[in-house]
Amino acid sequence: MQNQQDTNSGIHMDPANVDISHVQRESEAFLRAAQGIPEEVLQREQPSIEESIKSNLNQRSSFNLGPKYLEALTQLDSINNTKAISIQLPMSLRKVEITSITGAEEQALKSVSVSPDSFLKKVNELLYNHTNFEDGSKPTFNEFLGEVYPPDKATMLWGLLNASYVVLPELERECTSCGQKYIIQSVPNDLVHEDTFKNVWDQSVSPSEYTIRQETFGGLIKFDFGIPTEKDRLLITSMLNPESLKNNISKEGSILSTLDVLTFFTKRIIVGDPGEETILTDLFQDIIPFLRNLSPKVADGIRSGIDLTVFDAYMPKFYTEKPCAHCGDMQKVEVDIELVYFRKSLAI
Repeated sequence: MQNQQDTNSGIHMDPANVDISHVQRESEAFLRAAQGIPEEVLQREQPSIEESIKSNLNQRSSFNLGPKYLEALTQLDSINNTKAISIQLPMSLRKVEITSITGAEEQALKSVSVSPDSFLKKVNELLYNHTNFEDGSKPTFNEFLGEVYPPDKATMLWGLLNASYVVLPELERECTSCGQKYIIQSVPNDLVHEDTFKNVWDQSVSPSEYTIRQETFGGLIKFDFGIPTEKDRLLITSMLNPESLKNNISKEGSILSTLDVLTFFTKRIIVGDPGEETILTDLFQDIIPFLRNLSPKVADGIRSGIDLTVFDAYMPKFYTEKPCAHCGDMQKVEVDIELVYFRKSLAI
């Protein structure tokens, strides 16, 4: 679904169509002359302007390049940065314009510390720097983090991906039908379908005020869950060591474990029978220590008795639908953009 409005969701995607085909042709000719790449090689594999910039940023030190060559690449970075994607965020309902990252910023992202915590901060900085609000307002970075909910961040990351890349990095997956591994090649709009932006915020209160209550162990433990922000997420990840975060990615496919996610959504815990309850409301002094020190039996009971899928209704569903290269069976592959494209594909 490209450049159209989903009548069910009200989300409007209006990418700015900047014609840079003439620039790409000129830049490719320039790169051929500067690098001495044989014409037959380029005929076999024509790199996009983004790929050319990326390749040359990686390999500048191996060429005897003059200042005008580097100056030209910098100008190509500037041209690349003119593309923008207009979208409406599903939670705040604000309209934003996302501009593309430059080759230099991509390199900076690649060189960031391997700590997932550091990586999250860097990605958030990129989103902040490349997000323009339609009403002209510009919150501080801290305010921005406190206003960005998971569905909004996922939507902005797709916008950043779409504005920055013509072709996405290849993904290797195992076919669920034949068991063979195959390569998925996509463009950003391949991730968007009619049901991707299915719901937008439609409650009578703002996301920051919305809570639901769930009970476990016959009502002995009650949870009030709310919708967390990116600021909340950073607070949780800052308390975990890098090894734990990497293990979560490996085992659960997410930076946060199941228990971390529970902590992430918890606004209040009420423990005890009516009239004798103990109420925990402080994240650092009460909620986190309480959840971290539960016995395995109680922790498992809470995990099995709590259902947070109600909050999934507003999360955009990004996925690819492509046939397996071996058996031809159509494969639906769900994609976490931040984890798959911004972290794994940048080898961080």
